[in-house]
Amino acid sequence: VNYEELYEYDETQHRVKLTKSFHLGQTVVTQGQWRAVMDTTPWKRNLLIGEWCRENVKDGDLYPAVYVNWDDAVEFCRKLSK
Repeated sequence: VNYEELYEYDETQHRVKLTKSFHLGQTVVTQGQWRAVMDTTPWKRNLLIGEWCRENVKDGDLYPAVYVNWDDAVEFCRKLSK
């Protein structure tokens, strides 16, 4: 699979000004944390990744939640912010 074909890249740099405070995590979101909030397992269902990738993703509550899309990540953060 040519992964570059799966994504649209816009690497143009833009100057931004942060006007609101935000929190930044120091560790990855674990699969256990993701399941507790979202009740999904994107590392098991993502069809864009090849079989080799899917087979090599470790499964368990302490492993990182991987292959999470942008919209789901935003929803995860929104739920945590309630």
